[in-house]
Amino acid sequence: MGSRVSAGHLSDVAKMRARYAYPIALLSGLALAVSFPSQGIWPFAFVGVAGAVSTVLGRGFFAGLAVGFVGGVTFWAVLIRWLNLYLGPVPWLALAVVMGVFFSIGMAVTGWTCSWLLRRYRHTAAVWIPGVIAVIWVAREVLSGLGPYGGFPWGRIALSQADSPFASFASWVGISGLSLVIVWLSSVPVVLVWWRCSRSQIEADRDAGEGRRRVLGVSAVAVALCAGFAPSWATLFASGTATTRVVAIQGNAKAGLFAEHDRGEWLANHLAVTKSTDLTGADLIVWPENSSDIDPQANADAYAALQQLTGSTGVPLVFGTIQNRGTQYFNSSLLWKPDQGIVAVYDKRHPVPFAEYMPNRSFFEALAPDLVNLVQRNYTAGTTNGVFDAGGARFGVNICFDIAYDDILRDAVFGGASFILSQTNNADFGDSDESIQQLAIARMQAISNGRSVVSVSTVGYSAIYGPDGAVLSSVPRFEGMSLTADVPQVDAIAPGTIVNVVVELAAVGFSVGVICVVGWSRVVRAKKRTGRFV
Repeated sequence: MGSRVSAGHLSDVAKMRARYAYPIALLSGLALAVSFPSQGIWPFAFVGVAGAVSTVLGRGFFAGLAVGFVGGVTFWAVLIRWLNLYLGPVPWLALAVVMGVFFSIGMAVTGWTCSWLLRRYRHTAAVWIPGVIAVIWVAREVLSGLGPYGGFPWGRIALSQADSPFASFASWVGISGLSLVIVWLSSVPVVLVWWRCSRSQIEADRDAGEGRRRVLGVSAVAVALCAGFAPSWATLFASGTATTRVVAIQGNAKAGLFAEHDRGEWLANHLAVTKSTDLTGADLIVWPENSSDIDPQANADAYAALQQLTGSTGVPLVFGTIQNRGTQYFNSSLLWKPDQGIVAVYDKRHPVPFAEYMPNRSFFEALAPDLVNLVQRNYTAGTTNGVFDAGGARFGVNICFDIAYDDILRDAVFGGASFILSQTNNADFGDSDESIQQLAIARMQAISNGRSVVSVSTVGYSAIYGPDGAVLSSVPRFEGMSLTADVPQVDAIAPGTIVNVVVELAAVGFSVGVICVVGWSRVVRAKKRTGRFV
């Protein structure tokens, strides 16, 4: 970083030269991507955040937008390259660009705001600028998880930490709270260097605020140690609870939206694996999303097969199927109790746009008719919290990408769920990273909410996590296998479930406030300089 700071006032602050900023932004995007599974090099999350922040500090909004876009698109294009497997490059690149725009706006606001703060509060700004950076980052993650078309909360920085020592801290502060901590820790050294570069030519102010900066550095070390060594909430407060013996079935069915298969194949596979599994002491059997490719409420043979299975085992079954009710289609999870049949239904809350429904069909059909025509059905979103009662327990149910949406997990927890079932179908993504990334999200949700998560897939990976994130059972991909675990029933609300909401609301509110204050200040400054508002 170089400097053009005068002794009279900070007319400029240090910024990285463009010939370095753009390559570093690209490398930072790559670092962020490889911190997620399957590479899973979690320390690179800190490296990526630090690099991305360093490229926009000192830049104006539009310059920061350009640099941030390079880093954002690189990050997302690498992270979700699995989307290219069946759908081709157009949807993959389109989603990467949309999410890259969100990323770039967040980085542009970061550089623009922090430059104003350093000019205005040059002695003290470095102390709290890392916090401002972290808050804006989290606000961007929250907003990109809300829209467009329901948002995509997949690449939140905390989700890269499922296997890191920082994961347990999410049980105290939530997933967004952990993102805040990671970005703050990553930003502290960058901001301290930037502050020194920006003021290096002001001899009279050289030592102003140095004590505060030392305190900031020591605080960062203390926070890193606390976050890295903190035990999970569940380890301290959720032990010794009652358990439910859950048997999850991975049928290894070729069961994707775009996979060719014989009708009834998926149901037959899951029936076969279940019948070959030792169900001694089982309280609940769980099949994945789309595990019954025939709706038993619309087909007598499927109904009879499931009735025979549950009757012979005497164990309740939760399974996924597609249902047609009138003119609407639903991606559903059904609870079947022996001698009672289907007693509860959960419909997927977040159908995937451009896969399970086509928004603005006429518009997108004009752009890519072949792709749009692959989506023949529009699935309707469910509205319930997905809490079922069976096997002596209350538990929450969600389907596929539902696991990435904090509000769905929160609704289930507050609805009385003592553990969570996450049913998914990863067949369309083959050997890609999608399955293992989704499993990492399930683990982080288990830790954050202090609830065991049974994540069962048609083809894998599948795993059962304890409320502290410990692996209770797991199986590899592309094998017909079962998972069995005594899943703890946790009734108390983990701090992370509540704090997560507070952090998100505060981050969005604070970011909006900061943008308004900085924007108005610049308008007033321009008026004083030119004699008119601009």
